[in-house]
Amino acid sequence: MSGIVKIIKNINEPIPKYLIIFIFYVFISLIFFGAPVLKHISEYYIGGGIDPAQYIWSFEWVKYSVLRLKNPLISPFMWAPYGYNLTGSTFVLGAALLFIPVTLITGPVASYNIAMILLPALAAFSMFILIKHIVKRTMPSIVSGYIFGFSTYMVNQMSSHMHLVLVFLIPLFIYLSILKIENNISPKKFVILFAAMLIFQFMFSMEIFATFTLFGFITFLLFYFINPQNLKNKIFKVLKYIGVSYLLALIILSPYLYYYFIGGRFDVVSFAPADFSSNLLNFFIPSRYNLIGGKFFNFISKTFDTHGWIFDQDAYIGLPLIFLTAFYFYKEFHKPLVKVLAYLLLIVAVFSMGPTLHIYKYSVMPMPYKPFVVLPLIRHALPARFMLYGFLILAIIVSFFLKNDFNSKFKINAGLKYLVVLFGIAFLIPSFSYKGRYTKPNVPVFFKHANYEKIIKKGENVLIIPYGYNGLTDYYQAIDGLYYKTVSGYLGATPSYFSGYAIVHTLYTAEPIPFAKKELFYFLSKNNIKEVILIPPVKNYYLNLFGNLKTKSLLYKYKGVYIYNVPESVNKYENINIKITKPILKEYYFNAILRGVKMFVEQNHNYKNISPETLEKFGYIPKFFGKTDKSGNFKKYFTNEDSWVGPFYKDIGIGIGIGIGIGGSYKNLELIIKKYKKYAKEVFFPYPLVYNNSKRGNGLLLLIFDKAALNAIPENLYSKHLK
Repeated sequence: MSGIVKIIKNINEPIPKYLIIFIFYVFISLIFFGAPVLKHISEYYIGGGIDPAQYIWSFEWVKYSVLRLKNPLISPFMWAPYGYNLTGSTFVLGAALLFIPVTLITGPVASYNIAMILLPALAAFSMFILIKHIVKRTMPSIVSGYIFGFSTYMVNQMSSHMHLVLVFLIPLFIYLSILKIENNISPKKFVILFAAMLIFQFMFSMEIFATFTLFGFITFLLFYFINPQNLKNKIFKVLKYIGVSYLLALIILSPYLYYYFIGGRFDVVSFAPADFSSNLLNFFIPSRYNLIGGKFFNFISKTFDTHGWIFDQDAYIGLPLIFLTAFYFYKEFHKPLVKVLAYLLLIVAVFSMGPTLHIYKYSVMPMPYKPFVVLPLIRHALPARFMLYGFLILAIIVSFFLKNDFNSKFKINAGLKYLVVLFGIAFLIPSFSYKGRYTKPNVPVFFKHANYEKIIKKGENVLIIPYGYNGLTDYYQAIDGLYYKTVSGYLGATPSYFSGYAIVHTLYTAEPIPFAKKELFYFLSKNNIKEVILIPPVKNYYLNLFGNLKTKSLLYKYKGVYIYNVPESVNKYENINIKITKPILKEYYFNAILRGVKMFVEQNHNYKNISPETLEKFGYIPKFFGKTDKSGNFKKYFTNEDSWVGPFYKDIGIGIGIGIGIGGSYKNLELIIKKYKKYAKEVFFPYPLVYNNSKRGNGLLLLIFDKAALNAIPENLYSKHLK
C-alpha cells in the first residue's frame, strides 16, 4: 500500500482531483456490488454460495494470529486436532493483513464486504493512473479505468472469488516499468517498490502472481523483438531490475515458500484446465451475469461451462468493443506499440481458450496452451481467468482510440468516439438480479450472541454438519471469534490426514459405508470431538448415523441447531482402525444394489422395467446412487457410483434376466466375483467380454441373474453392513 502512495506522489496532478475520480469508481462499485449488503453489512456478504466464507474466515484468523503473535500460515482452528497449512489455499493473507484495523472495528464480515466494494474501484483507479501517464488525458483514462475495474472478468469473479479480484497492483507494475524505461525513477526505488508489490500480489493470490509473471514475460519478449533498437537496451535493463525485484521478493517470501513446499502444495485444489477455459462463443455472447442479453442468450451460454458455473465465463467483450478493437488495429497496426498490443491480445485470448478449443458444447481441436498445463503454479491457473489481461489490453486500446486522431484522411468526431465506447461499455454492465450478487447466510441463533458458549467449551473440537465445502463452517467459526476448533474446513482440498478416514466421505455425501458405526466412533475418538452440531434441514441419514451414539448423548435441539454431546464411551474405539478399502466399498455398493433387486423381484415387479431410477423411486436402493445423464439403451442403466442395473437381453427380443454390475479393476472386484460367480447365469468382465477366470482387467463387471438365481443367493452373503 505504501508503494501505491509513492506512485501517486509521482503524478503531477492535484490530489483532490484524483480523490474525486476514486470516489466515482467507489460509487459505481457500491451500485453494482455493495447496495444489497449495506443495510446488513455485518450479516450478508457480497458473492454467492460458500466461497466467500473462506475469505471472511481469513480476515478473522489473520487478525487473531497477528495480535497474538502466532504463525499466520498454520492454523490450529481448522481440521483440528492436526491444524491446517494455509499456504496452498486461497488464503488472502495480504488483504487480511491490510484490513486488520477494519476487522478490529467492524468484525470479519463487514471488513470483507468493505474490501470487496473497494477492490473494483482500486483496480479501476490504478488503471486510470497508468493510462493517465500514457495518454496524458483525463477522460480517456477514466473510461479505460472503468473498463478494467468493471470488466466481465471482475464482475464474474466478484460473485465468488476475492483472491481473483485483488488485481489493483497489475496496472501499477506496468506503470512502474514505464517510469523506469523513461528514467523517471531510480534503480533502487524501482527494485524496492516492485519487490514490495510482488510480495503483496503473492500474498493476495498465487494464481494472479503466476499468471502475471507469465504474461509479463511474454509482453517483454514482444516489446524486445518488435520495438526499435534504441528501446531494446532500455527494456533489457528494466527486465534485469525486475529480475532483482523477483529475487528480493522471493527471499522475503521464503518462510511462506518453505511452508508451501513442506505441506501447502499438497492441498492446492486442481481443476482440469479444459473445463475452465473460454468458449469461443463467449467472446460474443454474454453470460447470465450480464444485464443486456444475459437472459436471452442463456440457452447458449449455459453450455459454456461443464459444471454450470458462471464465474469463469470471463471472455465476453461484446461486439461493439470487438469491432472497435479490430478497427483500431487495422488503422494503427504500423506502429510498434500497437503491434505488441495486438499480438499480446491474440495470445491472451488464445491461451484463455485452454488446451482444447470449445465452440458451443463441442470440443473441436487442441490449442497452443496445451504444453503450459504442466508448468509449476501455472498448471493450477484456470485459462478462462487469463482474460483479466485481455481487458487490461482492451482498456489501453480504448484510451488510444479516444485520444488518437488517426490520420489526416480519416477523422472521427470526438463525441462519436465516446458514444461508440459508451455503447460498448453498456454491454458489459452486470445484471442487478443475478444469483451470485450477494448471500444472506443461514446462521442459526446458536452461533449468535455467544449462545455457543453455553454448550461448547473454549478451544474444543466440534464437528459441524453440513460438512466442509457443503456448509458454512468457516463462516460460523469466524463470526464466533475462533472460539472453538472444527474438524473440517474449506480453504482448499481436504488434507490427506482427513481424507484417509472413510467416514469423511460419508460426512460429505451422506452415502453409507460398511462398518459406519465403528468408523464414526473411531473418527470421533481419534480427533477428540466433543460436540456434533447439525444445521437444519438435516438429512435423515445423519440423524440415523449419529443416532448410533449412546443414550447419554441423545439428540436435542437448542437455538436452531441439533446437538450431540459426544460421550466418553466412544474412546474405546480409539484403537479400532478398520481399513475401508476399495474392494470393500465396491462389494458394499454391489450388495446394496443386489439386495434392492431381490426385493424388487420378490414383490413381483416386471424385471423389464428395472433401472436405477425405478429402484430409487420405490426405495429399493439408496438415493445416493442416482442415475447418470448417459443416454442409449445400455448406458442409461449406469449410476453415479459406476454401477449398473437393468434388464439384460442375450439376443434381440429374448430376455434372460437382470444385470447387476460395477466398474473397477480385477483387484478391486475380486471379492464380488468369488462370492457371486457361482450364482450368476453369465459373467462379463470387462464387459462386453465373457469372463474367462483371468485375474487381470479393468472395466465393468456385469453379472446376469434370473429369478431362480437371485432366490438362491443367501441373505447373509449380501446383507452384512447394509443395515
